[in-house]
Amino acid sequence: MSDNPIWTGFLEAGDKSTLVVRDPRLDTGNPKTIYLYNHRRGAFLEYAAAIVEPKLRELTAEEQKQSHELLKAFRKCRELFTPRGDRLLALAQQSARTPLRVRPPADTDDDSAPFLDDADEIDWDDDSPDGE
Repeated sequence: MSDNPIWTGFLEAGDKSTLVVRDPRLDTGNPKTIYLYNHRRGAFLEYAAAIVEPKLRELTAEEQKQSHELLKAFRKCRELFTPRGDRLLALAQQSARTPLRVRPPADTDDDSAPFLDDADEIDWDDDSPDGE
């Protein structure tokens, strides 16, 4: 048994059918999705696992002849690709290393209060017939 987790296969999707490569080490950050290298598009695409997995199959003998070219293109694209799951993990690790910046409390001895105590300015003259 090979230690290589990379799987090559074919995605049966009508007009969009193509050779694909799956590397389970690439994490989408979502357990319901997977990344596949889509040879027709020359890129990693995120697929809903429940939808795409039934449409994947092993390569035929004829398709196996293209596997060298497929893996070469996969490796080239893989060098430039950062999975979203890895980006989220890196962002979380960066946030953990960055200390929070807390502002010191505002000086409360300032005479310019943010509000006025209007009760001190009301003339409570009870002699007025309408309470004014």
